[in-house]
Amino acid sequence: MKKTLEKIRAVLYKPKEVRDVSNEPKTVDEILDQQIKTGLGEYERSNRNLFFSALAAGLEIGFSLYVLAIIYTYLGDGDPISLHFALAIGYPIGFVFVVLGRSELFTEQTTLAVLPVLNGNKSILNLLKLFGIIYLEIY
Repeated sequence: MKKTLEKIRAVLYKPKEVRDVSNEPKTVDEILDQQIKTGLGEYERSNRNLFFSALAAGLEIGFSLYVLAIIYTYLGDGDPISLHFALAIGYPIGFVFVVLGRSELFTEQTTLAVLPVLNGNKSILNLLKLFGIIYLEIY
């Protein structure tokens, strides 16, 4: 009985070989599969969550204009080269907020939603519905 238990433990608790894949590049198929799964995730979001995410992205992009107005107000009478440099630095702030907040900007993650349509997992009508929700929020 004791030997039987040892055999069972040896089979059940045998350490599995772990292959180090941290330095191996992904294949094209692995990358495409990952992107298609990300695109399918866009279809699983509720319409309400998608709408409010797009609204938040619009507000975050609008923050760029607010930052530009502040920079122009404080540096508008100064050196034009310094103003141009400061405006160039301030412009992408709203985009950084969109990326960090993982909000749904029309050109951001929704472009990945095209992949499942091309792959045949979703229809064009599903894609148009997804785009429509985000587009309606913009206007």
